[in-house]
Amino acid sequence: MLRIIIISIAIHSLAIFVIFGMAYSIESEMRPGDWHKINEPRVIRYLSSLQSSDIGMIVEGVELSDGDLAVYNLKFLGRVDKLGRGVHLYLFTDSTRTYAYIWIDESGESLPLPDCSELYPNEEGQYGLSGDVYTWKSVQPGHGVVISHCPKEEWLRMKK
Repeated sequence: MLRIIIISIAIHSLAIFVIFGMAYSIESEMRPGDWHKINEPRVIRYLSSLQSSDIGMIVEGVELSDGDLAVYNLKFLGRVDKLGRGVHLYLFTDSTRTYAYIWIDESGESLPLPDCSELYPNEEGQYGLSGDVYTWKSVQPGHGVVISHCPKEEWLRMKK
């Protein structure tokens, strides 16, 4: 009888390990392209859901597949329109910086990015959603969400 109980516990433990082990390995072995395919639409949906009534509010952000939060605990300043076909730009601030979250539809027009080197000489000024440095001088159609740490003054004046 004891042998049956021990075997039963071992089988259940193995099943739990396999289920949770697979879930862990799927996330940990996820290719960067897959990570973006899952998380970029989440963030875009979240940003697109923000309304003018949310301006001035601290936003909750959105959870990414790895458990990190994007757009978390930032004050929403507004959206900027009329920057080009397919361009989406949302402005946020925390206690120290202003950020622009930008993406461009596949059929859209690229958007030149500001040079942040004077403002932040020891760091890059533009990053992808994953935290990787965005090295292009313009946000390109289909590149996903780009976060600028030094939005243009023009964008700040155009927000609504």
